[in-house]
Parts: sequence; C-alpha cells; structure tokens
Amino acid sequence: MSQGDQTHDVKLELRLARLAQAKSTGVLEVLHGKRRRRFYLREGQLVASSSNLKKEQADEVAPTLPGASTDRINEHVSVLRLAAAMSSRGSKARWTADEAPKREFPAPLRRVLWAALELAFDPEQLIERLECEFQGYPASKAKDADDLNSLGLPLDYREWLVGLDGFRSITEVSQFGPGEPRSCIAGIYVASICGALEYRHPDLDRATVSTAEDELIDGDEVLIDDEAEPGSSAFADLSSLIAASVTPLGGGEESPSAGYELELDDDREGAEPAPGDDVDLGDQEIPFDDDVDLGDQEIPFDDDQPELTDPGGEDWNMDSGEASLRAEIHRIIEAENVFDVLGLTHEADVETFRGAYFRLARVLHPDRVGDSKLELQQSAAEAFDRARAAWEIVKDDELREETIARVIHGKKTEEEEAMEQVQELLAIEKLFDRGIAQFHSGRIVQAYEMFQQVVVLAAKHPDFDVPEFRIYLGYCLWRLNHERDEDEASRGVEMLQGAMNKAQRHQEGWVLLGRVVKQRGHPEEARKLFIRTLKINPENKDALREMERLKREKGGDAGDKPKGFFGRLFSRGKDDKKKKKGD
Repeated sequence: MSQGDQTHDVKLELRLARLAQAKSTGVLEVLHGKRRRRFYLREGQLVASSSNLKKEQADEVAPTLPGASTDRINEHVSVLRLAAAMSSRGSKARWTADEAPKREFPAPLRRVLWAALELAFDPEQLIERLECEFQGYPASKAKDADDLNSLGLPLDYREWLVGLDGFRSITEVSQFGPGEPRSCIAGIYVASICGALEYRHPDLDRATVSTAEDELIDGDEVLIDDEAEPGSSAFADLSSLIAASVTPLGGGEESPSAGYELELDDDREGAEPAPGDDVDLGDQEIPFDDDVDLGDQEIPFDDDQPELTDPGGEDWNMDSGEASLRAEIHRIIEAENVFDVLGLTHEADVETFRGAYFRLARVLHPDRVGDSKLELQQSAAEAFDRARAAWEIVKDDELREETIARVIHGKKTEEEEAMEQVQELLAIEKLFDRGIAQFHSGRIVQAYEMFQQVVVLAAKHPDFDVPEFRIYLGYCLWRLNHERDEDEASRGVEMLQGAMNKAQRHQEGWVLLGRVVKQRGHPEEARKLFIRTLKINPENKDALREMERLKREKGGDAGDKPKGFFGRLFSRGKDDKKKKKGD
C-alpha cells in the first residue's frame, strides 16, 4: 500500500479526474466527521463505491427508481455519495493505491462526476468552483463530437462543447446549451478537468492578432489562430457574433490564461453542505451485498435539448430600438405556426432556419434585454422560448415534415383525428336517440329522416355501423311506402330482414318485422316472429300485445263473435235490434 497515511483537504472532482487520467488503481476515501465514503478505481475507472450512511445504500435508493436495473441503481447511488462528499465542507481525502473492493459495480466515472456536480451545486457555485481553477473563456480542443466520447456525455452536449470557441463566458455559453444551465456548466467543468477544453483571454480579437507565434502583449502569450488571414472578420462564425451582441469584445475582465493545467488544490475548502440529515451508522463499512434483481429499466439522462451550432456565418444588423424589439416580440407571440415564428416559409432549408433562429436569439436573449423594463424582459423571454421551441421542430427533418403536413396542408395529427372521430360517434348516437324519441311518439317522417342521416354518417365508421340503425330505417321506409310505392316498401323490408340477420337478439326488431309480415297477410308467420321475441324476453309488452291481437282477430274470423266486454256489449245491442225488428 502506498500513500495510505496521507490526508488532504478535498477538492474531490479534481482529485478523481487526476486519478482517472493517470489510470490509477486503488481507493479514495473521503472522511467528514464520522461519515465515510469510498470510491474505488481500477485503471482510472470507477468500479465501486461505499458509504456508512443508511440513506446512501442501494436498498434505500431502489424504491425511488422503480424498474431500474441493478447497474443503474448503483450508478445513481455513486452519484449521491459523490455529490454529498463534494458538498461537505472541510472533508478530508486519503488515497490508498492497489486496494480493491469486495464487489465491483462499474460506472462511467466522468458521467458520475457530471451528475454529481449538477446535484451538489447550483450554477453560481459551479461557476465559482470552476473559475478557481480556470480563467478565461472556454474553447474546445476537439475537432468533432467523437473526440469527446470519453467524457460519457450525451451527443448533443458533446456537439455543443465542440462549438465552444473561446469568445464567450461560461455564463453566456450555458444559456445556449442543450440543457439547463446547471447541467451545461457541470458539463463544461467535467470537460475542463478532463483536458478537453482550454481557456482563452476574453479580450482576444482575432482580426488584430499577428500570425507570429512568439508575439507577446504585456508579457502574456497571445493565442494565435493559424488559419486566420490578415484583415479577416473579427468573428469566426455566427456563434461569436451572437456572443459579441450580448457581451461585446473587450468588455470582459482580464485573465491571462492561455490554456489550463490540471492542478489539485487541496487547501481550498469545499462548498456549503447540502441540506438533509445524514444517518450515522458508525465507522463500520456496509459491505456490497445487493443481489436483488431490480429490473432492466434504466435511469434516463435528458439529452434531448436544443443545440446551437454555427448557422453559416451570416451577419445581421440588429441595432434596433425598443419599438423594433417590441414589434418583433409581438410578431412572434402572434405567429400562428413555427415557420411564422422564425419569419420564414415552410420551404426554407435548415441552414436558413438556423440563421433566423440565431438572429432572434441575439435580439431576445435575457442578457440583451437585461436593462429593459421588467414587462419587456418577460415578453422577450416568452418570445425567446417560442423561437427556441420552433427551432427544435424545424431542425428535425421528421418533425418539420409532420408540421408542414399539419399546419400547411391541413393534415390532422393522430390525436386530432381520434378526437374528431369520437365527437362524430357521439353526434351519431345523439341523433339516433332523437330519432328513437320521434319514432315512439308516432312521428315516422321525422324519425325516418334522422335514421337516414345516422346510417349515412355511420357508414364512414365501419366499426360503428351497427344493424340497429338499419332496423329502424328499414321499418320506417316500409311504413311510409307500403300503400303508395311497393318498390320502396320492399326495399325497406329487405333492409329490415338483413339487419335482423345480424342482430338476432334485438327484441323490438322482431316485433317490427312481425308487424310487417302480418300487414302483408301472413299472420301465422308474424305469430312465429312474436314468439321468437318472447323467447328472448317473456315480458316483452309489444310482443304480448301483438299476440293478443292475433288471438282476437283469429277468434273473430272463426265464430264471427267479437271477444271482450265491449265487443259483447255492442254485439248484444245489435242482436236486440234485429230481434225487435223481426217481431
């Protein structure tokens, strides 16, 4: 074991970054009173962590991450432990080489660092912590996003970091980053301590810099742009121009750093401790014994945020007054679609959209209107949010085509089509219920017109074109035409019979069909249909009433004697008159 007895004040993120770069193997133990946290590295990679605090154990964290895999839960636990260790004021760290953990749960160290920094500090604390080690404006050393793969950050963060050109402050570039400022600043911090960024003098003007590599100003080495030509523009791309419009060149505080060197500052105190009460379990280390399978769902990282890259170097003149600014804000707020927000037609290409968005970003950025009235600042912020949302849509080919189809060509979204269909079905049901009310009130003409509309509308929705609609329409069609248009009446009967073949359990349908058959001179067939209804529902009043009528009619035909009290009464009166007349 080496370095086992050396104890230092902690600047934990820097120490871990240095150990990772050196591909060290061992354990970094962080002590804060009785609280003890350990971070195990193998060849510069984080392979395990431990803590003697109950709330930092995997079985305590797992219920807050339902469905997450064991690896993700342990990665999350490592983030919690590292964040707590970094934010604990006055902690001590001790590195012991070659010490291995009892069990290994590998996690990407740089990603854990990123998440822990974001969790432990607010944006102002992160900037203060970062500027203690690096002075100037951040610039990428990488040529493309693939060069930053080792950072473990999402693609849009890596693409954004590649675009840092050394002409904007950390605060400014974080406002145009792919996520929240806290996440962006933490990403800059991780990239910085891992050697992916350098820091340039904020007053550097490329147009006036000599191409001689040994030129000095006030004893400080000047960064040289080897590709710049004498007399070229002071702005290398539109990103620089946007930065200049928010904070002009020469307006920053001097800081003579032409790069950075990773140094561990063990004498600085950490930030204030994070809120929350730790549960002290003493000095005994809790072993790794998490054998429970907690599922395969991963903890997502939010990497679907806006990205800002060079839109092509187009210059814009935005030195407009408050009236022009208000007019632009009003235009954006009143815009009907994303294309109108950006002030372009849907036929523009992505680069044109990009340029329009950057133009609006320069005008509406909070730093640009920070000295304006509060009401104007709020309006500008709302307009800026709309512009950013519009850019998120138009920069994506699939989203842009979907938006063109919807807002330009009138194509509805799936949700809109589903809602429209639901509304149409509700309207059909309501119209059918009104038709039934008219039908039972004896208004056959009005009922027929409503049933006819119902069938036409339902035909557009095959799954909703139920036989019940045609049962009533067919009967009404027969009822209105059986004494004047035999063809139409026959069509109604066929419609009614066809519907009943599909609706064998429809009681009123069999009653209506029985009435039709009876009217057409087939009482025995009608009787069978009424009996069929009673088999479905023995208490069907319409079927019972029709059966009683058939009995009376049949009895009257056989003995020519009306049944019932009134029938017998009127029949007796007629017989008495005949008898007196005969006498």
